[in-house]
Amino acid sequence: MAKRKSKKQVAQGLIPEIPKYYVYYDQTGRLLSVSNEFSSLFENFLEIDFDSYKNLVSGEEHFSDYRVGFNNNETALSLFSVFQTKFSLKNELLEWVDEKPSTNTLLVVEWNNNIKYWVFNIAAECRPFLTSSTKALVFFITLENDFDFLIRTIKIKPEDLLAASVYIPFDSTFESNIDKITLTTTKVLKSYGLVITHE
Repeated sequence: MAKRKSKKQVAQGLIPEIPKYYVYYDQTGRLLSVSNEFSSLFENFLEIDFDSYKNLVSGEEHFSDYRVGFNNNETALSLFSVFQTKFSLKNELLEWVDEKPSTNTLLVVEWNNNIKYWVFNIAAECRPFLTSSTKALVFFITLENDFDFLIRTIKIKPEDLLAASVYIPFDSTFESNIDKITLTTTKVLKSYGLVITHE
């Protein structure tokens, strides 16, 4: 005869599993997918509540209206509306590269319209901290008035920066007009600067 289960065991077996909901996003914080099941197809994910999941799945809310990032100086990643926060890349996973470099700037990007190249240089004091084990530096070029319009992505290996200046040629007409584009990067270093060289 099978051993009879105790009341405690039966009660434990009846405890329902709490459903979980996930949003998947890219390096810029833009949403890629939502699901009520975990998926290893995406590198970045965040657990969200049912209401957020339902609104996104049903189409009541649009993916483009939300981002994943550090909202209002929070210390934990969250899903938030770009309208409620007046969308600022500086509050997210990215850093705008638009400031003139100072003596403390660790990486300087030059937009050089004379030779049609992006030129990347690191400061001497940054070299001891930038090694081949450091993840690649990723830069995104988007339209200045439409962050969802990705023109191109530039990835630079740390060892290439340590060896010399890195030259990346323009590959679209968009890049020839610095006033119409925006350069952002994932936060690997503490400071970035932009030099604009016209003809």
